Amino acid sequence: MEKRLATVTSGSFTGSVSPTNATISVGGSQNFTVQVNSSGSFQGQVNLACNAASALTCQLTPNQVALAIGGSATASLNISVTTKPAIAPLNWPEVLGTGHQRPRLILFLFVVLLAIWIRKTRQGPNSVARMKSAWSYQAVFLALALLALEISSCGGGAGTIGGGGGTGVGGGGTITSVSVQGTAGGTTVTLGSVTVTVP
Repeated sequence: MEKRLATVTSGSFTGSVSPTNATISVGGSQNFTVQVNSSGSFQGQVNLACNAASALTCQLTPNQVALAIGGSATASLNISVTTKPAIAPLNWPEVLGTGHQRPRLILFLFVVLLAIWIRKTRQGPNSVARMKSAWSYQAVFLALALLALEISSCGGGAGTIGGGGGTGVGGGGTITSVSVQGTAGGTTVTLGSVTVTVP
């Protein structure tokens, strides 16, 4: 019996996905082209895989392509939107600053409150009286805000949002993405990605 072995020679491979952006409504789908190119003296089988957020599904046809030296191959990527992607919540400690950035935040809030106080003092005694009452509320609010910020940043081990998260956009849509990887001989290469806007 003759034995044939698939060989992968030195070199690597690259790739691309086109188009790289799409707007897909819930329940809709769209096809994309994945191109894989031999680089150097690479030849052999490349296994394809895609990674999508939980609100999306992706499928590659075929999921394996053969490359000759200096050659290329294509596959079709189908992306479907099953549900509206969830918008990832803001990480307030990251937004407002942590560690060495905290004094800057406190100084900024103090300057804002001081500017409000100076403006009110120039408007007359009545405004000052009202401002004294409002000042106490602002001071309490500032203290509570800093306390909440400190508590939320404690522990340092905060996790990251999983693949199902999306980013909200001004038009009411949600942006998420799908990535495509190729694997051959124990080497995995990211071939490209598609940014999907779900209106």
